[in-house]
Amino acid sequence: MENYIFLKIEKKLKSKRISNGSIQNITFKKHIKRVYISDSFCKVLIYDSKGEECLDYFVMNSVVKSLDVSGDNKIIMGLKNGEVKIKYYGTATKHEQSIIKAHCMGNINDIVYIPEKKILTVGDDNKLLLFNLLSKKCQSSGNVNIITYNNLIYIKFMRS
Repeated sequence: MENYIFLKIEKKLKSKRISNGSIQNITFKKHIKRVYISDSFCKVLIYDSKGEECLDYFVMNSVVKSLDVSGDNKIIMGLKNGEVKIKYYGTATKHEQSIIKAHCMGNINDIVYIPEKKILTVGDDNKLLLFNLLSKKCQSSGNVNIITYNNLIYIKFMRS
């Protein structure tokens, strides 16, 4: 079931096969009425807000593990190889730009766009990194440790 997305339409839950690979990330952006889905075949699919119609897709050179979208149609992606790429979507060229090698060891597990031209990433290396998109430099970093005890999750952040 890892390659299906479940859609709640008219108070009924429906399933729809959207990829032959496993789903890596689903991001819904209400302000631009799009659903962004990445799969294990390095494909990023762009669906309408109801998840019914695939509007477009593109293929990357590595699996997209996480993504976020800025207000000006930049798709910011964290790749399996630890790299951050920006895809300028909605322009005539739809070009992409590799901006930083964020995490040295493994995946970028989550990425968040911050409107002040910054991104926050967390990776397999347990590092939380804050980058300035204009200077392409890390502004702040720290380590994240997750501990489970009695069915509760504790997150400990230590600034480095």
